[in-house]
Amino acid sequence: MRRGEFERLVQRHLDHVLLPRGFRLTPQPPADVMDEQPSAVYEADPGDFARRFPRLAGGLSDAPCVDFWVHLNPNSGRISSELEGPSLEVVMGRLGMSDWGNMENADLDAQLDQLAKSIAAVLDAAISGS
Repeated sequence: MRRGEFERLVQRHLDHVLLPRGFRLTPQPPADVMDEQPSAVYEADPGDFARRFPRLAGGLSDAPCVDFWVHLNPNSGRISSELEGPSLEVVMGRLGMSDWGNMENADLDAQLDQLAKSIAAVLDAAISGS
């Protein structure tokens, strides 16, 4: 899959969740290259992130940006994601949340739709500093 094609696919499913929460897609040039393991990255300002999501802000003071990565494993067809290092599932666990979706045989659109729901739930749960 071409890098730009994957980024556009991810944007269609995640922009509505990530943009209002302070993240922006950072395109990785060149867009027309065939990527063996396509990825897309959204970035947020660490100060803004810390104010919005105090439960996730620890250790970000010197980071130039907060990265949210989305990866496609072309061999398995599985989508994975990371929020500033740990997988989204690990972040969910730290917040006392469980992973809701078994996406074993789901297509990319269904996986990205489920990822959007998970991201929204995680970031909304991280708003409260308590």
